[in-house]
Amino acid sequence: MKENGLKEKPFSSWKEISAYLGCDERTCLRWEKKHGLPVHRAGSKLSKSLVFAYREELDDWLRRREGTPSQPPVRRRLSPAFLARAHFWVLVVLGVAVFSILVLSKIMSNSSPAELLQPYNFKIERSEFVALDKEGVELWRFDTRTPDLFDSDSYQVHFPYRKGIGLIDRKLPWVKIEDINADGRTEVLFMIHTHNENADTGLYCLDHRGRKLWTYTPGREMTFGTRHFSEDYTLDAVDVIPAGPQGQKRILVLARHIPNFPSYLALLAPDGKTLGEYWNAGRFSDYELIDVDDDGLPLLYVAGTNNEYGRGFLAILDINNLRGCSPQTDEFRCADLPAGSELFYVLFPRTVVDRLEFAPRESIAFIEERKDGGVMAIPLSSRVIFEFDASIRIESVSISDSFREKYRKFQEEGRIPPGLLNEQAMTESLAKGIVYFNGARWSAARTWNMKNKWIADRIAEGSTSHVRELK
Repeated sequence: MKENGLKEKPFSSWKEISAYLGCDERTCLRWEKKHGLPVHRAGSKLSKSLVFAYREELDDWLRRREGTPSQPPVRRRLSPAFLARAHFWVLVVLGVAVFSILVLSKIMSNSSPAELLQPYNFKIERSEFVALDKEGVELWRFDTRTPDLFDSDSYQVHFPYRKGIGLIDRKLPWVKIEDINADGRTEVLFMIHTHNENADTGLYCLDHRGRKLWTYTPGREMTFGTRHFSEDYTLDAVDVIPAGPQGQKRILVLARHIPNFPSYLALLAPDGKTLGEYWNAGRFSDYELIDVDDDGLPLLYVAGTNNEYGRGFLAILDINNLRGCSPQTDEFRCADLPAGSELFYVLFPRTVVDRLEFAPRESIAFIEERKDGGVMAIPLSSRVIFEFDASIRIESVSISDSFREKYRKFQEEGRIPPGLLNEQAMTESLAKGIVYFNGARWSAARTWNMKNKWIADRIAEGSTSHVRELK
């Protein structure tokens, strides 16, 4: 109603009325008939053309109809302000959707859905192993229920591979994440390591969902010579051996007694069953898998210390024939084990530096494959560098800066006589001090273990180049 008491200009047709109410003309006629829609007629009540209606009366009818649940819903015209706000939020939602699609496309271009649902990395939280996908998203948790577990940083330096080729930062693997049983899904091999070695419980194999498939507990009671050793062992490394041309992947573990010298390496099947063991009367420090002819059949090079001789060693083994123990006299030999299956077992000479620094024994701490299939062996204390060709023939011995520094230090302390170090004479002497086990005794001549020729013959059935290189 206007201020002068007159009604504002009415809607003068069904088209105008229906447009205001937001419906079609037929609906307006039905509402007039059944629900009393306030429509006026200029002539006969039966006329459908001469009609008019006032805005205020329509609004009042609408308010009354909206408050009555039994009445039909009425479409109201939306205000321009409401339409503007709705348009804005539609644009926002569409923008978020487009951004999400772009982000998802980027992720999917780098990682397949299968990759995102399988372990790729991990972290340690208290006693739990937490599996992460390729994007760092948590997949599952496995509670080891082991207190005092090493933290994530300690584990990560041992994963995903042996980091660094330097003489200080070499770390053997504690965790491996890969498909080990050829089922197209990623498994986790996880070693328990705590600040108390006696609490270490061994190795877990978990499937891609974090379910335990099997466990491996190292060690058993053993007797070497007249000394009896308990079943207290811990693991130093776990690795996966690549599948050969016709074979399956296998698992390599290195274990040692706590706190004494026996150690061994074991080869496990994907289901955790032991396929073979090789024992050493001393400790293992490092290993390499070297395929000298790229035929998919690597040999296992292992190094460490031999307690009986107090010297570092390098042994070469066929991964498919692990058995027995290192060559020892009766005092250090295990009567329950056969002779070892090593193709080569090499002892290294000691130096004046390592004798002064580590009087009981020296160890070969690091071995490294050369591009030509040869190998470098580096003792823990002296850091002298021994280089062998692919046939395990000594090629050179080099004095390192670390050796020179220690040598000068001991001279200043009066433990080594003063004077210049004759490096040429020392390296020649060290090269001559290398000895090989020929199956019966130690020899200064380069030779392999003749008692294990049958292993070489078996290798030759698959690849004669291995034997050619070794011979």
